[in-house]
Amino acid sequence: GGVVGGEPIFIPSADSTGPDDTGYIGMFLWDLRTRESSFVLYDARTLSPEPVVELQVPRRVPMGFHALWVSKAEFRRQSA
Repeated sequence: GGVVGGEPIFIPSADSTGPDDTGYIGMFLWDLRTRESSFVLYDARTLSPEPVVELQVPRRVPMGFHALWVSKAEFRRQSA
């Protein structure tokens, strides 16, 4: 209780071969009790309530922060 999730994004796994659910759902969380932010990844296939990983974020991430997953190839095209 007391944890609020931000905007979820789909992050395909490295071995994904197309439009399927092989990957992760990533999102920022805000813990109202501890007043700390974290970033979590959930398995997109199982949608287990337990995250695959939870990473602490050293700064508060504002609610409503928008996210976008950019692949390495897309990043290279945009930065060229």
